[in-house]
Amino acid sequence: MLALGFGALVYALIEGPARGWNDTRVLTLSAAAAVALLTFVAVELRTTDPMLDLHFFRDLVLSGAAVTAFMISFGMFGASFFLPLLLQDVMGWSQSSAGLAGLPMTAMIVIAAPLSGAFTARCNPRIPLAGMTSGRCGLAAQGLSSIPASCRSCSYDTGGGAASVSSRALRSWLLAEMPSLGKIL
Repeated sequence: MLALGFGALVYALIEGPARGWNDTRVLTLSAAAAVALLTFVAVELRTTDPMLDLHFFRDLVLSGAAVTAFMISFGMFGASFFLPLLLQDVMGWSQSSAGLAGLPMTAMIVIAAPLSGAFTARCNPRIPLAGMTSGRCGLAAQGLSSIPASCRSCSYDTGGGAASVSSRALRSWLLAEMPSLGKIL
């Protein structure tokens, strides 16, 4: 059900702009996705051995960490996909320049993610999560900027913010808040 639901949802989202959001196929796929995903949730709540134990999400710490990880990943993957297209198609950059504009973000993730995880393991796990503000500001500035140097400098903020909520940092935060999850994670 999960694969069917997400498959129909992704296909509807891909076809929606081209066919129109009121197209019969897009509406049918959207409805099928909703039914399949709701069926998945209903089955997972009733089964004795669920694939995804939805009862964990009653805890606000776990839900907050899951939403945080989803949002930062959604923003980062969106930026890494659409930023080069924006720079090339709208701003007229060459392919090489558009590709190089993403390097600072990548470099910051590579450098800061291990540091953030180590810092989180030794200190208060909530402190590196404040780096999300840096990531949000960087993504917003990239979207509003038309100056090449500004786009590159915003990439540092975006990469640093994404690294601050790396999986190791989120794991340390969860384990500090919910020690019983240590057996699962």
